[in-house]
Amino acid sequence: MPHDKKTADEYQHYLKHGHFPNEPKPSKFGNHKVCWGGMNFDSKWEWERYMELLALEEAEQIHSLQRQVSVVLQPQFNRGGEEVRQIKYVADFMYSEYDHDDGEWHRVIEDAKGHQTVVFRLKWKMLKWLYRDEDIRLKLTYRKERGNAQLTSRNLA
Repeated sequence: MPHDKKTADEYQHYLKHGHFPNEPKPSKFGNHKVCWGGMNFDSKWEWERYMELLALEEAEQIHSLQRQVSVVLQPQFNRGGEEVRQIKYVADFMYSEYDHDDGEWHRVIEDAKGHQTVVFRLKWKMLKWLYRDEDIRLKLTYRKERGNAQLTSRNLA
């Protein structure tokens, strides 16, 4: 198998950026992006979860399914002549789900993630404050890989 020779500059680029020039940047969490039906998904898991949610919507167990919903947590502002950028949270999915316990439909914000990051937890706290007077549920949906993949949902209060 031929071995590509790299220049010193290419190795310097690799040490600084984590990849060689003209190679795609590796995903932060090792996810593989998926393109389906003209839509881009950040991971195979996010796409699989979207397929499940489409099936639930078809079965009328959820409704009003949306993806990549942007919520401004803090608007842009100016302080002493310095422009401070807005803080936003982009939810993987937003939909309404029927709760059999209380007999009502509830708005759900869902993220399909492998794990919770510190930034995710901080933004969720900001989201809870923003919607403190409304009933919006957050679900972090992830896979457990033990033998077969399983869906695990968790409401984060």
